[in-house]
Amino acid sequence: MELDWIRTLYEYNEWANRRVLSVARLLDPEAFTRDLGSSYRSVQGTLRHIMDIEALWLSRWKVAEFPGWTRAADVPDVTTLEARWEGVARRLQAFVAGLTPADLGRIVAYTDTRGMAFEHPLWVQLINLVNHGTHHRGQLATLFRQLGVEPLQNDLVYFHAERAAGR
Repeated sequence: MELDWIRTLYEYNEWANRRVLSVARLLDPEAFTRDLGSSYRSVQGTLRHIMDIEALWLSRWKVAEFPGWTRAADVPDVTTLEARWEGVARRLQAFVAGLTPADLGRIVAYTDTRGMAFEHPLWVQLINLVNHGTHHRGQLATLFRQLGVEPLQNDLVYFHAERAAGR
């Protein structure tokens, strides 16, 4: 696994997260927290979940202590959620920037949220985290449409096109 590929995926992940947050800013407070029956109920719940899982993986990689699951009351609006997520995102980017090629093959043991023990190479876990965010950003696109707001494209090819254009 090429380290440059991992770094590019993490740049993409950050770009895509910022894009969904920019759309979430268009929602009024009621729409932000409205239960739409999705996996994490609302836009707020889905964004909290993505952020919390990023923080959880950082703790599995011994980068930072897991602060615990974010409650809805902790992030009542997008601005508060973004401020909290900024610290997670900064630690995540610093961790990826500091990786060496040898780190990618290192086996990392962890226990999942159901108490099951796993061991995988770090590169598998790194890609899993980006894939996880992509899955939930897809759910957010549906939630945004249900709320009458058009989501921004956040596929990898759009990230690449913007990057190639120097934007």
